[in-house]
Amino acid sequence: MPNNAPSLWRLTPRPEAPAQIAEMQLQDALRLHLRYRPLTSVLMRIGDMCQQYVVVHGCAGCAHERCLPGCATEMLRRALAAYAPGWAMQVVPHGLATRPYTRVRYAIPRQHAQTLDAACSSPGQRRV
Repeated sequence: MPNNAPSLWRLTPRPEAPAQIAEMQLQDALRLHLRYRPLTSVLMRIGDMCQQYVVVHGCAGCAHERCLPGCATEMLRRALAAYAPGWAMQVVPHGLATRPYTRVRYAIPRQHAQTLDAACSSPGQRRV
């Protein structure tokens, strides 16, 4: 299966999911994915809003959400559906918008890595 260029995906908690449980489920799903395929995670904070992203090397069908068998993006989508149903995954087709970012945390997680979400959980912060 030929790999496409990496694609950026926004991870968004579903409004009905309890925040703490959803975070633990997301950690489990990402750890499961990392056992088989690499990914890069990005946490963006703009003002008081935080957003999580992952970068995955997928397949030619990813752009149309019609992944080929064995695609890393499809594996992540299935891991989220099974272990983190409180999260949605949406493609960001043109990458991040040009903004005056002041901080970016870029990580290539390992199997036992901690999530970056602690940076957004301080009082007065809200997730987007």
